[in-house]
Amino acid sequence: MLKKADRLKIEKLMKAEIASLQEQLNSIEIQPSSNSGDSADMSASLYDEHAAILMKERLSKKIHEYKQALARINDPDFGICEETGEPIEVKRLLMVPTTRLSIEAQQRLESEKRNFYR
Repeated sequence: MLKKADRLKIEKLMKAEIASLQEQLNSIEIQPSSNSGDSADMSASLYDEHAAILMKERLSKKIHEYKQALARINDPDFGICEETGEPIEVKRLLMVPTTRLSIEAQQRLESEKRNFYR
């Protein structure tokens, strides 16, 4: 079980990360692709528009993950691995506060994925 001080550190870290991600998200402007210029100009414009949309989607997803974790921070099972039921190391939670798996469980999952795709 996490100590109150650790929960507060993790909560503060998550709130700061949400604010940073939100700032990044707000700074991205999607410029509609232009229909003027040659095909290279139009392709570059379309690529830029697509890249901006993808970045906004990634940032929005990350913000959502952090908000979900923040909503769970006071739950008794926050910081408990969903696979093993063992506590997740505080260092790991400070590095990846949205994690739901211990390092061991994450490594096992990644190993299973690699073996599946061989």
